[in-house]
Amino acid sequence: MIPLAFTFCSNSTPVTLARHGGTLVLLDHFTPEAALEALAEHEPTHVLGAPTMIRMMLDRIAEGGHRTFTPLTVVVSAAHH
Repeated sequence: MIPLAFTFCSNSTPVTLARHGGTLVLLDHFTPEAALEALAEHEPTHVLGAPTMIRMMLDRIAEGGHRTFTPLTVVVSAAHH
């Protein structure tokens, strides 16, 4: 969920995923609802996101009304300064 304009995401993430046979799921536009729907649909093991995005998703989860998803193995919270 980190914008591809970030150095890590534009270079390291796709290369690392390709090296290890992973799949990269991209959203056209971030909304907490779209991100939670993608988690339910694609069942990823790892999620990368900015702290604000993760907080928004956690708030939506606390409110209820979203599809359930497989527990994640890793959540990477990263911010660009």
